[in-house]
Amino acid sequence: MNNDLLKYIVNKLDEMQTEKAKRLKNVEPNMITKSEFFSAVDKDIRAIMNELFHEKRIKVHKTIHADIHDYIELVKNAEYELVKEE
Repeated sequence: MNNDLLKYIVNKLDEMQTEKAKRLKNVEPNMITKSEFFSAVDKDIRAIMNELFHEKRIKVHKTIHADIHDYIELVKNAEYELVKEE
């Protein structure tokens, strides 16, 4: 399994659970729902994709169908090759 992804998931769960515990002081257990988690992860993914788009590191090619069917193209350059090797 991708170690960075594993770290991200564990940190995100811990962050969300800690935040919920602070917000709802007297509620036990302070677990989060899968829906809350997936929504937060989706928000992070969209923010990163938006950043990549604005940095011109990806291109989005529109289709005549819904936005979910648009094509994403990684723009390869020297910086991409350095990130890929890490």
